[in-house]
Amino acid sequence: MFTCIESPYGGADPKKLVDLEASRGISLPDDYRTFLLDCGGGSLIENTIDAIARDEGYFEIRTLHGIDPQNGVLFSDLDGMQDCYEGAVPDDLFVIGSDHGGNLFVMRLASPHTVFWWDHETGERAKLAAGFSDLLERVKPTPPDPPECDFTSWESLPADWQSEYRRSVCECAAMEGRSDVIEQWASLGRPFGESMHFAAMNGNLNVVDLLISLGEDINQPCSDGRTPLDWASFQEDRVSALRERGALLADEQTN
Repeated sequence: MFTCIESPYGGADPKKLVDLEASRGISLPDDYRTFLLDCGGGSLIENTIDAIARDEGYFEIRTLHGIDPQNGVLFSDLDGMQDCYEGAVPDDLFVIGSDHGGNLFVMRLASPHTVFWWDHETGERAKLAAGFSDLLERVKPTPPDPPECDFTSWESLPADWQSEYRRSVCECAAMEGRSDVIEQWASLGRPFGESMHFAAMNGNLNVVDLLISLGEDINQPCSDGRTPLDWASFQEDRVSALRERGALLADEQTN
């Protein structure tokens, strides 16, 4: 039994496997035939594989299709999958699985039976493994999501940490009102970016005051020309507090 496979199907009927090959005029690799006879299809318990032919990234295998699976779903059936993608997937490739986005895992029918990830919209390929057995040997657990920064201490923050919005530690600290982190950032001589804008928008006046004391302009425009007050203009209480500190809207500034 393939220990990395979680299969609800059980082994494929040998006759149905022979019929599949005969009806399509193909001969499947021995290791893949053994998998079908043993498991009949299923999902990988460890389902992530790095791309061989890419500089970065990995792929998750949602399912490996079977022969006449018990749930009767077309897109879990090997024969149905070949019909579905006929004319789209090149004739020398055989669909063996899918990911969560509807993209495919395909195997070259001729030796050396290379396995690829195949984009169902663009036809882009990425080489994953030299063959089916190699594919199973290369899978591993999906890497966990990186922990979110909790700003508990400066030491806990990697210097190049960025949020999902590609913001610096300093800008994220401004969102959180963490003046202590910003003081540490300033001691390293690094740019503040749009920290004043984020502090103003979130009403973190302690950070606004700190940035002013560090020489930042409360009316410095961001990349699209808006000032911190523009970012905070939807909150009346923040607007009044910022105006007390000399903040102006972009269209109020004189050239």
